[in-house]
Amino acid sequence: MTAPDEATVRPGTSRLTVVLVAVLVLLTAASGVVWWNVVAPPRTASAPAGPGSASAPAASSPASATASSPASATPSPGSGDDLPRSARPLADDQIVVRYNVGDDWTMSTISSAGSRGAVVLASGEQEIAPVVSHDRRTVLYLRRERPGLRTSLHAVAADGSVQRLLFRDGSPGCPFLRQVVWSGDGTLGVVCKIDERGSTFTLGTATTDGTFVRTLDVGLIGSPTFSPDGRQVLYPKAESGSWSRGGPLYLTAVDGSTEPARVVGGRNVSPAWAPTGTTVAFSRYVSVDDRDDPAHVVTMPVDGSESDIDELTTGEEIDTDPSWSPDGRSLVFRRASDDDDEHLRLVVVDRDGGQERELSQDGTVGTPSWTPR
Repeated sequence: MTAPDEATVRPGTSRLTVVLVAVLVLLTAASGVVWWNVVAPPRTASAPAGPGSASAPAASSPASATASSPASATPSPGSGDDLPRSARPLADDQIVVRYNVGDDWTMSTISSAGSRGAVVLASGEQEIAPVVSHDRRTVLYLRRERPGLRTSLHAVAADGSVQRLLFRDGSPGCPFLRQVVWSGDGTLGVVCKIDERGSTFTLGTATTDGTFVRTLDVGLIGSPTFSPDGRQVLYPKAESGSWSRGGPLYLTAVDGSTEPARVVGGRNVSPAWAPTGTTVAFSRYVSVDDRDDPAHVVTMPVDGSESDIDELTTGEEIDTDPSWSPDGRSLVFRRASDDDDEHLRLVVVDRDGGQERELSQDGTVGTPSWTPR
């Protein structure tokens, strides 16, 4: 007999009900675990503490370490960290120079003893003004775009393995790019012509992706040079005429915090700050009467005066574009004679003016770069 409120249950039906209830319980529990992991993800388990330590740091995967490590982050544009680089730096006795025989333009290395080294670039284009990086693994250079008067800045690995266009002129900050120098922190010093037919230039700073940072001076400005710490820039600024014939040297802060200050008068060009101290080398025209005056390579303490100038060359030739050796003991420069100014030669001299020696090369040479300006 059964009570009036009880239903009769068959044995098979009872077992099916039990199975369904069990499945429902399992599904409910699983969904609860998933939901809990969404709102409160599990922490990485800490490694067991070693002897004598309170606790060990939590383990992390290589992927998470890469994502959070600043050292492995993708280089930011313009930082210079993404430039082409050779596997090995240039040896300290290697000088980078552009030379040409007729229309054949080549950039290569030459040792301070005169041995021709490897070709860095031979594209057939008009590449000029190479600048070696501070780590001696990259070379910047300007390319004269043809046709027209446009200029672009490129980088090539010092072994010639890869090259890349960095930027072209034409921006509001640099309408016509004419000179580029390179600081140790990757800052570029750029001299730009304001208009195609004018004679006014700006001296400014920029990043390697072409972002113009600030203008430091305006006028008849020639090629500048950075101090070893990258905080100051020294440059010639002519008072009239042409910047190519030189002018007094001026010094100013790279961050724009100071007004340009005159360092020394006279007609000076192509200064190069020694990588090892406070001495600067530059070329100085020694007369004001004749258009073909000789130019001598001289040195001077950057905080000195005309009485502190020391002449390293004293001949009748035109000696320009000095560049220091990495150890600061020697300089390389270009030499032209009055009767042969189309065939410029490379000359190396000790910093005291001794042991002058001419390096043989084919054709005529451009501005050499032993260390960056």
